[in-house]
Amino acid sequence: VNDNAMVDITDECVFTDNGAHLEVAAKATASRNSLFQQSRNGVAIAVVEGGELTLDDCTVSGEATCAVSNAGKATIRSSKIMDCGVCGLFWTGEHASGDITNNEILRNGPCGIEIMGGSCNVSDNEIKSHSAFGIHVDKSAELTENGNDFEKNTVANVNRAEEAAK
Repeated sequence: VNDNAMVDITDECVFTDNGAHLEVAAKATASRNSLFQQSRNGVAIAVVEGGELTLDDCTVSGEATCAVSNAGKATIRSSKIMDCGVCGLFWTGEHASGDITNNEILRNGPCGIEIMGGSCNVSDNEIKSHSAFGIHVDKSAELTENGNDFEKNTVANVNRAEEAAK
């Protein structure tokens, strides 16, 4: 989705076995029980700088790398993010921003949410069963976190790189 276009994906759409299921350079909304799984490049949805994504009431699963890679603005709510190889949700770049609210984030390799740049509000999610961290935050990133239910994240529920460096 690019060149100031806008796309709405609704009503139980299923995406499987594509390169990337969705690349967002403008504005996209996916909602109402759409399913994204097993893309060929390992990232279901890529949001580039300047792009905006709203993911609402969807399931993203079985990705080799991550469900969503965000370098723009992403709102992810009431969705299931599970069984991805490296992390569930990945924020990268100084302009990455958004909200992750009321989701189930389960069994995504080492990290449920990895915030390597920008800022993110994470609230009221279930973040469970990751082999390292529920949330990892790089020292150059900002996290506002509250009301999350953490369980079985092996190393720590929230790991802030600046605290680990001390």
